[in-house]
Amino acid sequence: DLSTHHDSVPYQNHFIQHFLREHYTEWITNTYVKPFVVILYLIYASFSFMGCLQISDGSNIINLLASNSPSVSFALTQQKYFSNYSPVIGFYIYEPIEYWNSTVQEHLKTLGQGFNKISWIDNYFHYLRVVNVSASTKSDFINILKTSFLRSPEYQHFMDDIIFSKNGDEYDIIASKMYLVARTTEKTREEVVELLERLRPLSLINSIKFIVFNPTFVFMDRYSSSIISPILTSGFSVLTILILTFFLVINPLGNFWLILTVTSVELGVLGLM
Repeated sequence: DLSTHHDSVPYQNHFIQHFLREHYTEWITNTYVKPFVVILYLIYASFSFMGCLQISDGSNIINLLASNSPSVSFALTQQKYFSNYSPVIGFYIYEPIEYWNSTVQEHLKTLGQGFNKISWIDNYFHYLRVVNVSASTKSDFINILKTSFLRSPEYQHFMDDIIFSKNGDEYDIIASKMYLVARTTEKTREEVVELLERLRPLSLINSIKFIVFNPTFVFMDRYSSSIISPILTSGFSVLTILILTFFLVINPLGNFWLILTVTSVELGVLGLM
């Protein structure tokens, strides 16, 4: 009989097993207890759902890299003194281009859309307009740039932004840099990730060869992978479980309760942890 079977299996006589079988099941299925169980579940589900809507990263991204990394020193200094400012992104053109060509100039303006630029070329064109001089040819452009613009006290700091190469009697601009100041709001971290994802494809397919860099990008690579990968993995695992149970559990009602249970547990883990 049933009592003999219980005695023959050692764990059946355990205190917890006995309590759950003889007392808890009768109490939880009691007609007067069921409404309170439903209310408690609705409270749990509500707070879990509210927590999921307010999920945000709480860890310091500085902890993602080695403590002796130069990027960590940069990030600590930036957080201490410049936390209220948007990140400054270095924009480096590493090939000779025709800066005096109007088409190239328009192309550079297009690449800088959506940013506040700190650029030697913008200041140079402003300088040409002020002195009322035209520099539509290569020789005029580079000659005025070297002999007049870069020697002016207010523009001398741009000398480090341009690399010249002498080719016979002529000079060529083989590389240059400018700075793009991102227009971000209080959600700086998320927006920098979006900027990084937007600028990288442009640097690969654009006719002007350039690279963009900010020490914060080192953190953002780790940040984006550490946030997206676990969510995708968890979502794929839950989806796999639900698909398997759909085929393995024949009873539709049992299938429904199983799906509801798994979903509730996932909501609780994400929303209340």
